[in-house]
Amino acid sequence: MTSSEADRRGGVSKSPCIETETYVNKRTGERMQVPKGISPGWHTNSGKLRAQNLRAMLDEKLASTPKTLRAAAIADMAGSNFLRHMHAGRITAPKAIAGHGAEVKKRLCHIP
Repeated sequence: MTSSEADRRGGVSKSPCIETETYVNKRTGERMQVPKGISPGWHTNSGKLRAQNLRAMLDEKLASTPKTLRAAAIADMAGSNFLRHMHAGRITAPKAIAGHGAEVKKRLCHIP
């Protein structure tokens, strides 16, 4: 919405004051502030968190794989939606893939 559209609809309201409360994770002891009345599992974007966790797991696995097998694994994954999203900038690339950017780009773009 543009600012002129907002003005026509009554303007932009101020952000509401959101009360928070301290939540203590019984398993880890971690303390965090969450909006009052919201369960701690719902205060984050779970899809985004899942993508970050998958990226970290993939990075660990690729980093511990021998170089020749790593290149084969990356080549095999190049057609996947994960790497398409990574190439488009919607997902951060795992560190182990960063050194293979030309190979990934070549396969994603179908350049012989």
